[in-house]
Amino acid sequence: VNTDNFLKLGTTIKDIQDHVAITGEEWALSGRADFSYFEKKLDLLRDKPIDEHVDEGHIKSLLNACATEVGNTFPQIKPVFTHHDIHNDQVLVTKTNEQYLMDFEHWIESHPFHDIATYLFHT
Repeated sequence: VNTDNFLKLGTTIKDIQDHVAITGEEWALSGRADFSYFEKKLDLLRDKPIDEHVDEGHIKSLLNACATEVGNTFPQIKPVFTHHDIHNDQVLVTKTNEQYLMDFEHWIESHPFHDIATYLFHT
């Protein structure tokens, strides 16, 4: 996959976010609007032991600091339409470098960076 394809994919995702209208209701009900959804996930991580060769206190302190900072900005973020399962197998690139996104069955209202984070996680 070349750089131009990555940039084109980013443009496609942004275009979808800009043009697909959503109500924001699911966003509010999910707990993602005020960070409570993510806070519950972080609580699960906080309770799990970390590798014995790692300074657990430092890692958990860093996690808490990041969560606090990100959590403070969430109420200001407008939700957008997100694919929610984007990875290379969901992107069809033709011989002429046209791109098509597939499989929108898991879409959600989410943070504008959600699809980027999901894609990076999978690659």
